Amino acid sequence: MLDNEKTAWQMMSSWTKKLVGFIERLYKDQFTIHSRPSDFSFCITGSGARGEACPQSDLDAFIVIPKITQNQRETWRKINLAVQKRLDNINDSRIKTLRPGKGFVFCTGGLNPLGMVTKKWMERNNKDGLIKKDRVIFDLTNTAAALTGLLEEYYQYPSDPKRYLRKHIVSGLQECAHAFGNPKLHRELVDEVKFVLGKQAIEFGSNSLLTRKRKQGLQAMEVAINDKNFQPPAPYSDIKRVKREFYRAPQFILKGLAWFYDIDEVSSLAQLSKLEEMGKLHPTRAVHFRKAMSEALRVRVASHIVTRAEFDKVLSAYVTPNRDQSAWLRLNPEQSELLEDAANSVRLIIGWADEFTTSQGRAHGIRYNPFSEPFLIK
Repeated sequence: MLDNEKTAWQMMSSWTKKLVGFIERLYKDQFTIHSRPSDFSFCITGSGARGEACPQSDLDAFIVIPKITQNQRETWRKINLAVQKRLDNINDSRIKTLRPGKGFVFCTGGLNPLGMVTKKWMERNNKDGLIKKDRVIFDLTNTAAALTGLLEEYYQYPSDPKRYLRKHIVSGLQECAHAFGNPKLHRELVDEVKFVLGKQAIEFGSNSLLTRKRKQGLQAMEVAINDKNFQPPAPYSDIKRVKREFYRAPQFILKGLAWFYDIDEVSSLAQLSKLEEMGKLHPTRAVHFRKAMSEALRVRVASHIVTRAEFDKVLSAYVTPNRDQSAWLRLNPEQSELLEDAANSVRLIIGWADEFTTSQGRAHGIRYNPFSEPFLIK
């Protein structure tokens, strides 16, 4: 592992553990007031599950519980509301930054134990009036059966008008990690999710034999290939968007490969190691994932510290900041050169993913994995 990669991932992993530990203490405080209503597994998704949370990252989370009574369900709601309120109070008291409202807060778009969106989110996304006044999209302190039922419903009814509201939640259910509580409940959920995703998928290209999970793996990779926001910037551009233009494409492609090859790991670093171990990713190609992601993550951490916000725009070394950019991170010459090199690796990775999805989507002929072959510099 490269030193800068080790430092960036270690910093984020350490912060994730501290954040989760703090959340656990808040719940323990509430259990002394209400008594713990039932057994549970507090699960985290997104950057928290990947061990890549920064001080300004919010927390995507939900709670798996066994079958319980309505009274117990109401108690869980009181506990979740109390914890969320304490987090909101901490967040409101923080110094205003470039992007206030991040850090020490649950996801504002419904991927939280209450399944509730904020008023601002509702005003922005509820044009069709599909969300009720309580602002709950789906109760995410729930049984494994109910949570995976939402997953099944999402895929079974693609024309459901509420589907777009649940996309973020569904994504979180599919890649989550146990944080605290009873890990057995998390494992039961993962098994149920794998069963749902293991069903035969709708036709992908001209290949109808893919499971949902494999299909989603290819789709995740296609997003990285085709989304203009995920393409690396033009050489020596003034402004670089570290998360979107450097980190996202390798992350989505690793996730896609992990889903395609039925790997349970959630963190990008663990997925990369597992793919290498299985022979699905050759070391000569893995080095480009490490280069692209580790440099982007190192700069991302630095940007968050400098701006005190979840702010990923940075200035190249030769740029003189204007008044609006005075709080941004300005790269030094070495960082600028390293990011330029990382951008070249991102371009290679996107090209390999394009080869992979084209090959795997064929109805006939040999399907191969270019990632598993040595990369020879021509």
